[in-house]
This record gives sequence, structure tokens and C-alpha cells, in this order.
Amino acid sequence: MENEALWKKTTAMKLIAVTLLIVLLTLSVTVGDKYFSNPEHYSQTLSALDDKEEKVLTLTGSCATAATLLAAVPDDATTPVADEIADLASTFAIVLSVIFIEKYSVTLIGHMAFRYLFPLAILLLIAGILSNRFFLKRWAIKLGIFGAIVCFIIPFAMDVSGLIENTADYKIEQTIAEAEEISEEISENTDSEGNFFTKVLEKIKGGITGLMDRANDLLKRMLETAAVLLATACIIPIAVVVVMVWVIKALFAMPIKAPARLPGKVPGQVRGHGRPDDTDDPADE
Repeated sequence: MENEALWKKTTAMKLIAVTLLIVLLTLSVTVGDKYFSNPEHYSQTLSALDDKEEKVLTLTGSCATAATLLAAVPDDATTPVADEIADLASTFAIVLSVIFIEKYSVTLIGHMAFRYLFPLAILLLIAGILSNRFFLKRWAIKLGIFGAIVCFIIPFAMDVSGLIENTADYKIEQTIAEAEEISEEISENTDSEGNFFTKVLEKIKGGITGLMDRANDLLKRMLETAAVLLATACIIPIAVVVVMVWVIKALFAMPIKAPARLPGKVPGQVRGHGRPDDTDDPADE
């Protein structure tokens, strides 16, 4: 009688746990998926990405304009620098592509986590509770942790890169301003067909030598800005993903001992009642 009462109590607790998990699964698919796939939930992250995208677009345009105008200076004096600046436009294009991927991944990963990963983890946990299989419960916990990591990886990476980018904002603004200033000075001294007026070189600060120095300084600023943007938009997010992969690998590399064969007799069976007690199969441990 005592074993039967314990079995009934354990069964009732299992049913309560399963019921709560089913409710949690429903909330994940409906409320959680709707909330975490809504762009408004990631407004701060998306706003930071929009600001970064605007800076990269401005820098790309400044590179193209400055390179074109510097190449128009007579005697090819500034052509090598102009070529170097033009080459940086491809680097900024790579950064821009990564930013686009990050923007569209923010809401996608939330949808994937709450629509698929968390429900699957809950189903595994339910199966583990009903079948007394410990390895199913363990896989459910692992999958749940994996879903949580996936869900918050991009916002976390953006926070980390934002801390570094904030320290370089002033230099980026200076680079844009310098590129616009040089482009404006050269543009004002170029005719409608794009020919540079040699006689007005003296009007530009320092003449041709001063223009060369400023062009080289602009190139250095552009290179430094490209390095900062590559670090904040590409390297840091990739590093965070690598750490995430390492955590997931360590998480799922834990040994799982599944039962080699089903036992012929259920352990702990109560004589005369035919109901198993609530003990995990030792083979599952």
C-alpha cells in the first residue's frame, strides 16, 4: 500500500510537471516567438547598426569622391594615394555586408530559438520525465542552453563592439570631415569636364606639397577607420561566435550513456501491482 501511494504521488507530480511544460511550450511558440521576432524588441541594437551603416556609407562615398578628385590632380602627383584610398572602398563594402547580415539575423535568431529550439528542448524534457530516461532530460537542458546562447549572441556581440566603437567615434567623424574638406577644395578648382586647374594649386593650402601631405594624412585616417570598423563589425562578432561554438562543443561533448538494450524486467516493480517505481534506469545514468 505504501509503495502504491508513493507511485500515485510520483505519477501525479509527473502529470503536473508535464502540464506545466506543455503550457511553457505553448507560450514559447506563441508569446515568446512573437515578442522576440519583433524588431521593436531589438530597437537599441538595430539603431546602433543603423548608425554604423550610415557611417560606413558616408565613408564609402567619401573614399570614392576623394579618390576621383585626387586622381584629377596634374602630373599624377596624388594618383598613388588616390588608388590606395579607392581600394579602401571594397573594405568598407565588406563591413557594410556584415552589418546587413547582422541586422537581419537579430530577429531571425529569436524566431528560430522560440519557434524550434526551446519547443524541442521541452518535448525532450517531457519524454525524459515520462520515460524516466535521464539522457533525454540532459539533452533537453543542453538544447535549452544552446537556444538561450543563440537568442542573445548578436545583441551581446553588439554591446561589446559598441564599447570599442564609442572610443573611436571622434576619429571616424574627423576622417569624414577631412575627406569632405579635401574633396570640396579640389572640386572648387576643377572645371565642368573634370580638369584640374594647375594655376589654382597655390590657392590650396600648401600647394601641391600641402595637398600631398593632406592626402597621405587622409589615407592614414582612412586605414585606421577601416581597421576600427572591421574590428567592431566583423572581428568581434566572429570572435563571440567562435566562443559560442566552443561553449556549445563543450556542452554537447559531454558523454551520454544510452542503454545498450532494453531490460527484460522493469526495475523496482511492485509485486502484485505491476507498476514501476519512479527510479531512473541505471543504464541511463
